[in-house]
Amino acid sequence: MKIFSSRRGGQAVPGQETAEPVGSRPLNLTRNITAMLIDGIGWPLGQSFVSPQTILPLFIALLSRSSTIIGLVVAVQALGQIVPQLFIANRLEHMPIKRIYVVVIGIVMERLPYVVLAVAVVVMRSHLSLLLLFFACWVVANVGTGLNMPAFNGLYAKAIPIRLRGRLGGIGNSAGALLAVVGAYVTTLLLERTSGIPAFSPIFVIGFVILLASVIPLGFVDEPPSEVGNVRKPTLTYLREIFPLLRVNRSFARYVLFQVSLQLAYSAPPFITAYAVLHLGVTTSTIGIFTAVLMGANALGSLLFGPLADHIGYRRVFTAATCIAIAGYAILVVLPPLRIVYICVALVGLLLSTQFMSNNMAMEFCTPGQAGTFTAIAFTASAPVRVLGPIVLGVIADRLGMRPVFLVVVALSLFALYLILFRVSDPRHSHAA
Repeated sequence: MKIFSSRRGGQAVPGQETAEPVGSRPLNLTRNITAMLIDGIGWPLGQSFVSPQTILPLFIALLSRSSTIIGLVVAVQALGQIVPQLFIANRLEHMPIKRIYVVVIGIVMERLPYVVLAVAVVVMRSHLSLLLLFFACWVVANVGTGLNMPAFNGLYAKAIPIRLRGRLGGIGNSAGALLAVVGAYVTTLLLERTSGIPAFSPIFVIGFVILLASVIPLGFVDEPPSEVGNVRKPTLTYLREIFPLLRVNRSFARYVLFQVSLQLAYSAPPFITAYAVLHLGVTTSTIGIFTAVLMGANALGSLLFGPLADHIGYRRVFTAATCIAIAGYAILVVLPPLRIVYICVALVGLLLSTQFMSNNMAMEFCTPGQAGTFTAIAFTASAPVRVLGPIVLGVIADRLGMRPVFLVVVALSLFALYLILFRVSDPRHSHAA
């Protein structure tokens, strides 16, 4: 795979460890790239069938026409993924091999709930009961993701060298998103040919199968054992050390604040779907087109931004993506017709293509052994916005309409742009005090 040759896409932080040979034995980089690439492609493809931006908001809209409940989809996703991370990261830093843990949690918690939903939408008739079961399954799936993310990031940091992470993530995400366009087309056909809630059963099954196939290869990653201490810190001691860490590494602290400020822009796509369904009266098949546009833009952005980040750094890529997102949400403020909404969806899709980079940049502030903790800090710090933001936006939408929703997103995104432009240093080239 020449695209992953030894040519460096950027220099590492001085003194930073890489995922190069460990001890006297070089890593099987071909096996690691293959496994990570399969997961990188399979995750967005599988997610296109259970998309929290389009498919799941449509599913909820058919059960309840409340924008607040639609906002709960993203809020529950955020809460489930955020809360476990800092509590599990301490334990995972003392787990020398992480790949088996990643696969087991990935199958049992992250993926099996979709099988339960696939059966439930066929056999259950009560919309209220189905709504409650959906959120129960959604909680389990996202708590599983929260338990798995620090372990996966630690595995990724050990298995893939710094110089390859942007390209690998970009190509995987791009290929997965392109295939997700096909997945969106399949979803559209299924929604057109089967009426009502039962149409979602095969959609959930297909999503489960693809996501299952994506996680299994991670069990075969050539993972060097981590060097871990004999004594594990108590959880409270571990948590108390986070604030001193942020005070010392101020550039990382400002990067965390940037990610916090950008979360509404990442979380607001379901409200574009809600605007289309509740105010423009689009059909269920149109939401399949929304997914195709979103994933297509995601693919294009990943293909462009991933390799670009290896060469010019993540800071500049985030600056460009934030500007693009501000443009998309600013257009939505005028409540445009459907043909313009498609353009906005595409612009927001370009921003979503940078989500995988948030962890990559966080890893550059630390050594691979600390990757789980640093990525968990960056992710967990966004908890208030990721959890409460969609709920607040839903309440605003129900009481004041959609225009204020998009105005709030634009305002917070402008603050994020200020931070990444003027307050965050590129960790690849400097260590800010």
